[in-house]
Amino acid sequence: MKKLFIFLLLAAAGTRCFGQKPVIDSTVFGKWPDVILAQISNNGQYTCYTIDNMPAGSATLVIRAVSDDWQLKVPGASAINARFTDDSKHFVFSKGADSLGIVTLASHGIEYMGHISSFKLSDRGNILAFKNQDDELVVRDLSSAKDRHFAKVEGYWFSNNGGALLLAIKGDTLTSPESLQWLTLDRGSADTIWRSKPGEKVDQVCFDPTGSQLAFITGENNAKGVVRSLWRWKVRSGPADLVITDHTADFDAKLAIGEIQSFTPGNTGILVTLNEKPNPQPKGDYVKVDVWSYSDAKLQSLQLNRAGSKNYLFLADLKSGKLIRIQQENETTVGSAGSFILTVRRRGNADPSEQNWNPDFNGKAYLFSLKTGEKKALEKIPVGSRSLITPALSASGKYVIWYDPGKRNYMSYSVASGTVKNMTNGVSARWTIKTDEPDAKYMPIPVAGWLKDDQRVFLYDQNDIWQVDPSGHQSPVNITNGYGRKHHIVFRFLPVQSTNNVIENSQKAVLTAFNTDDKQKGFYSAGLKEHGDPRLLIMNDYAYIQEGLPVKARDTSVWIITRQSATQSWNFFCTSDFKTFRQLSAVSPEKQYNWLTAELLTWNTLDGKKCQGVLYKPENFDPCKKYPVIFLVYDHWSDELNYFKTPGPTPGEINVPYFVSNGYLVFLPDIHYRTGYIGESVLNSVVPAARYLAKKPWVNPGKMAITGHSFGSYETDYIITHTHIFAAACSASGAADLVSFYGVTWFDGASIQAYFEQTGFRTGATLYDRPDLYIKNSPIFSVKNVSTPVLLMNNKLDESTPYAQGIEFFIALRRLGKKAWLLQYDDEGHNLLDPKPAADFTIRTKQFLDHYLKDAPAPKWMIEGIPARLKGIDDGLELEPPGVEPGTGLLKMKINDWK
Repeated sequence: MKKLFIFLLLAAAGTRCFGQKPVIDSTVFGKWPDVILAQISNNGQYTCYTIDNMPAGSATLVIRAVSDDWQLKVPGASAINARFTDDSKHFVFSKGADSLGIVTLASHGIEYMGHISSFKLSDRGNILAFKNQDDELVVRDLSSAKDRHFAKVEGYWFSNNGGALLLAIKGDTLTSPESLQWLTLDRGSADTIWRSKPGEKVDQVCFDPTGSQLAFITGENNAKGVVRSLWRWKVRSGPADLVITDHTADFDAKLAIGEIQSFTPGNTGILVTLNEKPNPQPKGDYVKVDVWSYSDAKLQSLQLNRAGSKNYLFLADLKSGKLIRIQQENETTVGSAGSFILTVRRRGNADPSEQNWNPDFNGKAYLFSLKTGEKKALEKIPVGSRSLITPALSASGKYVIWYDPGKRNYMSYSVASGTVKNMTNGVSARWTIKTDEPDAKYMPIPVAGWLKDDQRVFLYDQNDIWQVDPSGHQSPVNITNGYGRKHHIVFRFLPVQSTNNVIENSQKAVLTAFNTDDKQKGFYSAGLKEHGDPRLLIMNDYAYIQEGLPVKARDTSVWIITRQSATQSWNFFCTSDFKTFRQLSAVSPEKQYNWLTAELLTWNTLDGKKCQGVLYKPENFDPCKKYPVIFLVYDHWSDELNYFKTPGPTPGEINVPYFVSNGYLVFLPDIHYRTGYIGESVLNSVVPAARYLAKKPWVNPGKMAITGHSFGSYETDYIITHTHIFAAACSASGAADLVSFYGVTWFDGASIQAYFEQTGFRTGATLYDRPDLYIKNSPIFSVKNVSTPVLLMNNKLDESTPYAQGIEFFIALRRLGKKAWLLQYDDEGHNLLDPKPAADFTIRTKQFLDHYLKDAPAPKWMIEGIPARLKGIDDGLELEPPGVEPGTGLLKMKINDWK
């Protein structure tokens, strides 16, 4: 209560200073409303979405028309369990624990039914099935409003074509058999296709795409244990046929039937996984010792954390009745298309975390034919230790393609002829992800898609899109005509235009566009068979499309997208041409608060290169004032210029809207890294950025702070050990000693070494080959240089950065008499997930920064600390009188101070 009072008191004081609009405070944490889960009807005339946290802690379902302003709001419901019918005439949703709502869209009428435990809609037709709490299933034809009732229904599933409903019917007594019944919806009759034995139940069902076949797995408890069986049934064929059971004489005793994956093309087989049976448990009094061996392909820590049973893919051939193994030990499936499955078998049980050096990660590619059951080794396709995301199978299964980092080109293998072609030979393009990590040359941009029948494959370079002939007969065509590279725009296909990785429209396509200079986003159109510049649809200072969007109406060209900016919450819009947009949702809580503005700044690094970053100012910014500045460092931020940032607590990384609303400027600089010299790279970008901002008339150059979380925390520690330009620092969940950190494992038991060598810390070398780089880039070895007061946060349960890293840095700072505080939250890890610790860290971070950047009174915990015996009793958040400052360190105390 004391903590909340102080926090609200500070917020209230800030509100008076800012005038009419209140500042953001803790009352909005976890309660900020936003829109999620958009759907659109097949005819494109209606949409639905959820407003999360409206009211706070709950949600509101919104169903509305696309072309006019009609809408229906249902508090307490969500679009997560809601659907439009196939004919777009009804909308069905659940509300609360047991209510079902049916909206008739033409009349806007709504019908509620209570005591409903579940419902399902057919994908085709307009059939609704719902079960009440008495296990009675009602099957309603929404077109005619006719109901059919079925008693004692345990489970129910619509076929993929929507023409049938499978019912699992309970027996009359506990000992009587259960049954599966096939209900043909257009004729209304239900046929019993299977009856259980005592103790036998249906675990999983799988329909073929046409709705003419069914596969299901049953589990039976008997004297032998659990017997699992795979069954298959065909329409109008009588009872279901037993395909395999895992207790027959010829079945591998070490394996058990797992799950059905799918029917094969042509429905001639069933793909099913078989699981390894668990190892026997140790008996008696045994020594609990882990034996780590130099010859282990996988570290013991990984083996222990991933000790669950393995599963392997098999083909149950329905013609021959044979069970054919597809996947062997150390083999993974990397793609399936047409009548083929592509796999990669590694030499040993090596983990991907060691792919950059462990020879057991080398392997071979195989192609399995679902028609013949034969498996062929693809000797011409190299599968080295770097082959993490390639090779890949084409959409129709006619080609295998991969990126060759040595040739810097894409290669293709013809399944029919066995020939290998360099598809992109002679093309001047960079096919790899744009990053400054040492491993970048092994990281191709994912394939964009295919034309029908594998006629062409679409490849992304770092800016443009290419149409490439996988047979190698025709030269590649740049369908964006190099416009992206010339104008610093990144083009990509609109996500939903690709179904099963096939570009459906072979004439033209809508492209997303991102300008890497000014950060504008928007859309262009491009002809897939024309040669010319893409046509501009719209580019502006918004960010479009979030994960799961856009959503297109099935029967018409109407799309639902999101749009957002730094100053506007994301909301849903509809469009048919990607030039004009009609707003569908209007949730903008930021308008009620002293919000922020965002500016893109450009400066030169110490070595003379252009660098960018985002500066956030309060909405009520006054250029005549002098503002304190908080730097937030991590990696690259400027691409997020037009992204909306949701207010909340500080779980590790400071919350930008919160601190900006409370009177700070917050600056997020990009950092460009040089392999082996990551610490110097941070200084190279951040120090000139600080000098650049310090010259602004509205910046207080003596009141700038540096903050960071995780990798940004390491960068913060490095900065304060190599420059005195900042007045305060906040460092959360970071590392200070690369030497000791290099030898630990991740939370899952994997070695962390690749993160140091190839990705995050970018040393480009092992500790044993270049110890000088690890020492040079470690803040701990320059800790004597620190003059900046620093607040650390490191937690004992951190599974990413060892707690010892924070302790090591703090102990050094303390011994050297530096002003440093460390916060450790029980039961918390890399981020503070519990709202209470996150709110506490927000308060302490603000108090710390307010003191050093705004000359506010210091809190008690900064002046006196909190003795361990008072943990949980005295939080020390009360403020000391003005003028009371943190004292000198232990080594700098005078003799009289000890008295």
